[in-house]
Amino acid sequence: MRKKILLFVLLGLFAPITFSQTVSISGNIIDQDNIPLSGVTITFSNNGGTATTDVNGDYSHDVSNGYYGTATPSLDGYSFDPVFREYSNLTGNATNQDYVGNQGAVTISGIITDDDGNGVQGVVITFDNGGGTTETNSNGYYSKSVGYGYTGTATPDKVGYTFTPSSRSYSNVTSNKENEDYTGSLITVNISGNIVDWDNAPLEGVTITFSNNGGLATTDVNGDYTHDVSYGYSGVALPSKEGYSFDPTYREYSNLTGNATNQDYIGNDMTAINENPVCLANLSVYPNPASEYLYFEIKFVTIPDNVEILIYNTSGVLIKKLSDTPSIDCVKLLWDTRRSANNKAISGVYYYKVFVNGINTKSGKVILK
Repeated sequence: MRKKILLFVLLGLFAPITFSQTVSISGNIIDQDNIPLSGVTITFSNNGGTATTDVNGDYSHDVSNGYYGTATPSLDGYSFDPVFREYSNLTGNATNQDYVGNQGAVTISGIITDDDGNGVQGVVITFDNGGGTTETNSNGYYSKSVGYGYTGTATPDKVGYTFTPSSRSYSNVTSNKENEDYTGSLITVNISGNIVDWDNAPLEGVTITFSNNGGLATTDVNGDYTHDVSYGYSGVALPSKEGYSFDPTYREYSNLTGNATNQDYIGNDMTAINENPVCLANLSVYPNPASEYLYFEIKFVTIPDNVEILIYNTSGVLIKKLSDTPSIDCVKLLWDTRRSANNKAISGVYYYKVFVNGINTKSGKVILK
């Protein structure tokens, strides 16, 4: 007998543990006089199903464990407080989910989504003729109680959006209206301009990068570009083309609410060679590619007053300036591959310009390993 009891105890210890696949949402619905309301339909979003109150105003409904969604009560001729209840990752039973119904009102509800089907939060829907206003929640859902027999127009509004339809008209509404939906589309504004070089020749293939997910634009054969960004755009537009620097280096935008035209730039060819044999006889740059040190050895025809070497990255940003005032007809300038801020320059391509007596005498490129 003892062995049988022990066996049962062991079986109980090792019995499989099961977890409920559903959780329950329950409550009671009454009117403003504390009388139970039967026949109220509670709709659970995200395929949660529906429940209906019994003669005592009670309801109970099972949803999946971890349920996300909203529960919305409805009954013709009534509005409810609260208008709906939200649930997020529901892992236990929810009791006392009560509502109070107000007779003599009807509810107009729906959802407002963007062009990709995502809910748009913060849209204000105005019901004229004394209907009041309401605002969409984080899922784009809205609900508004209006007077029984309401006649008027509902108009959604949010800065930076247009809506389809632009409004909805109602006449003698005597029952709740659901699925009164809208689609909100972001308004865009346009940024456009032209990019030329210092000789006023159009620059094709310049990429303009707009920060904060603003996208890209590229100049055409005429140097023109045009690009749409979202209404209220804030960010920086940065032109780039290998071997070029630009003036201005970038353009900044803050809360752009209208089209911006004539957003022009001038590109400076960092690789252009402008020989000046009167001053410069020979230039040697070594080692190239370089890792730690790079020498610029220059031989002059005549001794100049000064010489400068300006070094730029591929975005046209000046990172280092070397200079000397020669006393003989040659000079050897050392670049330790550091930037002006004394931090090491990264590996890649760099462009240099040699200025002798202020004249851009020669240009070229170097590579850092």
